[in-house]
Amino acid sequence: MFVLIGGVDLARGFTALSGVQSAARGGAEAAALGRATTDADTIAAARDDLDRTPGVDASLAAISVTRAIGPSGEQLVTVTVHYTFRTVVAWPVVPNAVVLDRSTTMRSAR
Repeated sequence: MFVLIGGVDLARGFTALSGVQSAARGGAEAAALGRATTDADTIAAARDDLDRTPGVDASLAAISVTRAIGPSGEQLVTVTVHYTFRTVVAWPVVPNAVVLDRSTTMRSAR
């Protein structure tokens, strides 16, 4: 039974991590292609992407947008997504909560 539940928790963790990475990429892509013209639009695009991940509550994610000028003068947008993943069972040796965070940087259209 422990192996089964442990496998479920592990699969859920990898799914959440994949969703967090996809959300960061989706938000940065929306800004880079000009579909998201403000930081709020970029955050909404990332949150919408994360909301498609099964078992993840996108409203609990902290999403931030940072804009900068690159070395060649191009505009860069970085989207960072932080999400706290919680296991189904409080395992004795493994942490019950793990903060998943990923960021993606792309050249911005604006």
